[in-house]
Amino acid sequence: MKLALEIVAGIFVIWLLSVLFILPYGNDKESAKGTACLSNTKQQGLALMLYGEDNSGRYPPHGFWKDLSKKYLAGESSKYALRCPLVAEGAFGYAFNSALSGQKEPSNPELVPMCMTPRICPEMPPTVSRAFHILDVTRARTA
Repeated sequence: MKLALEIVAGIFVIWLLSVLFILPYGNDKESAKGTACLSNTKQQGLALMLYGEDNSGRYPPHGFWKDLSKKYLAGESSKYALRCPLVAEGAFGYAFNSALSGQKEPSNPELVPMCMTPRICPEMPPTVSRAFHILDVTRARTA
């Protein structure tokens, strides 16, 4: 009888630990999409930096930034880096600030929106960055 209680108690403890450790990770799809979106904006920012190095430090024209930055994205990532995983198929979810079109430096950097909102990257304060001027429009609307 004592052995049976110990076995039941052991099973209960294992079950309880598995619930405590597995449940927080069970709904990880949204978190994974947020991580992919953060990675995409980083890749886009790096592509824009490389574009700038090849073009006298200027940003691409706002209507063509996706097309012009594709050549700076490595291989397979070029298919996914320009599409936000949090939006429906066929939509991009990212926008380029037209005030930067063909510019070297923004005239008012404090007015240039950042690429991430606190919902995507809560550990990063929304400060002005010279490297990243991509806005995740899906998150900006819901923030």
